[in-house]
Amino acid sequence: MKKLILAALVLFSLFQSAQARGIVGKWYCTNAFLDSLGQAYYFDDINGSIEFKEDGRFTLLIDGSQLVSRSSSAAGKAWGTPSYMKRKKAIYRNLYVKVAGRYQVHDGRITTTVSPKDVVCFVSSGRESPKLADMDDSELEARWKQHRQLVYEQAETNSERQANTIKTEKEYLWVWNNEPIVITADSISVGDWKVFTSKRGVGWGEYMAQYWKKPHKYAKVLNKTAGRAIEIIQHPKDYTEKKHSWALRTLSDITAGDSVSYYLFYLGLAYLDGIGVASDVDKAVTLLEKAGQAGYDRAYNVLGNMYKQGGNGVRQDFRKAYRYYCTGAERGHNMCIYYKGLMQYKGLGCRQDYKEAAMTFLTSANDRDANSLYMLGLCSRNGYGLAKDSAAALFCLQRAARMHCPEASEELMRPHEETYMHDVYANAPGYSYIPDSLPDVRPSAVAVDLPAGDYRGFIVTYDWSGKYILDERPFAMMLNGVTGGGLSGTLTVGDESAKFCGTLSGGRLVFTEGGLTMPDRYVRGGKQYYDLGDMALEACGGKVRGRLSLKSRSRKEPGNPMYFELVGNASGASAGTE
Repeated sequence: MKKLILAALVLFSLFQSAQARGIVGKWYCTNAFLDSLGQAYYFDDINGSIEFKEDGRFTLLIDGSQLVSRSSSAAGKAWGTPSYMKRKKAIYRNLYVKVAGRYQVHDGRITTTVSPKDVVCFVSSGRESPKLADMDDSELEARWKQHRQLVYEQAETNSERQANTIKTEKEYLWVWNNEPIVITADSISVGDWKVFTSKRGVGWGEYMAQYWKKPHKYAKVLNKTAGRAIEIIQHPKDYTEKKHSWALRTLSDITAGDSVSYYLFYLGLAYLDGIGVASDVDKAVTLLEKAGQAGYDRAYNVLGNMYKQGGNGVRQDFRKAYRYYCTGAERGHNMCIYYKGLMQYKGLGCRQDYKEAAMTFLTSANDRDANSLYMLGLCSRNGYGLAKDSAAALFCLQRAARMHCPEASEELMRPHEETYMHDVYANAPGYSYIPDSLPDVRPSAVAVDLPAGDYRGFIVTYDWSGKYILDERPFAMMLNGVTGGGLSGTLTVGDESAKFCGTLSGGRLVFTEGGLTMPDRYVRGGKQYYDLGDMALEACGGKVRGRLSLKSRSRKEPGNPMYFELVGNASGASAGTE
């Protein structure tokens, strides 16, 4: 019996060796494989190879370079450029990836094992560390050196991020789990699209013919006709309906044979906005998703905005918007990073978390994104997710203001942070009636709990976490009774009044009309108009308490959480009866 088992093991090893024998040797990566690395935009010349050895080990090597800039001393002299500003040699960026691991081929399938420590990835910025400014420098020299230092640090940060992205997000390129493999004399095909050839740049024409039909980032050749069509879609008001139809038809024809992500993106915008065709949201979403998957990250920002704002045939959905922003943020798109952080900051479509929001803003702030710098400044100034740090807040807000962020400029002019009054409201005896944090409310009030008449009390605005008191104002509600089957009356918050109509159901007064202009530190001017959303009402101890929900008309998102308490001076008639 032992002899039979031993013989079977020997035969199995011989069978595996026979299968693996055809794979042994050096193979070259196709452009399609290298393009999936996501670095073709940054490096002009990328090459790669993979070598399989008889002992079950393999090594993948990828290298690339790009000329960043070149200038001569003669050009500097012609313009009178000081010597410290001259670059006298070409500057190259370099990419180097080395992956070492083990492989096993059996029954037409291949499995690889790679340890994270055996993945080496280096992306150089192509910049030399500049000389630091010193006391002997003139003002111009000091400013130039500070600028060069900032550029250098930014380039190094971006290079490090690129390398980490390759190591963490591109491991599917070399980690294969029981994937089908086809080995011929000229090529190796792993899975659906990973192809390697025996000679550099040849042996994969048939495969590439199919590749161009799939969504991809770069066009085969520069297409001026497509550029003209995109210009029409970008500025539809400047062109006639006939031109709109031509642009749509042109891009549709081009993407049928060359599905470039850039073209797919603008074709999706045409279907979304109804340019040259009736608006088709489903078609637009499909095209924009393809564009994003193929490498045009801006598509995820458009998709996120589409579901965040709603309208134009799209139902508002914060969860979908957040998912799209997250996808774009993972790919490094600054606006997606900002909106992801903003939704974490406010708790839209996700769990409210200042700390997560601050970390998200920090990612984009390092790329000098003004919006993220502004929000990071607010986090530092108010202690939202970070320790309160007025110096860090001032630094972020000033940088954002210099980058033309008007909200940051207005925040710098305010003498106090948003949470300045919290300690006053929470600790002063005169405000003991105000809850220190946002209370829970059980919507349970019915019509008999709300007799027609005047109700007066207070309303408190909290921060997005509900832990800090931002504002307290007098609050009044006058109920008129039933009008056309619903409640009507007037709400007064501070000095602002608004007539309303609504229906009461399940302890909630859902407004059908009415709105108020309320303070908002996050918009230019410090105020904006809110539509009345609903009131969660709970009758307890001879008073009515609850939460008032408002919705920004311009931003299409809810306002800060608000809690109120009212005491009625009823006229005797029930608001729920004629």
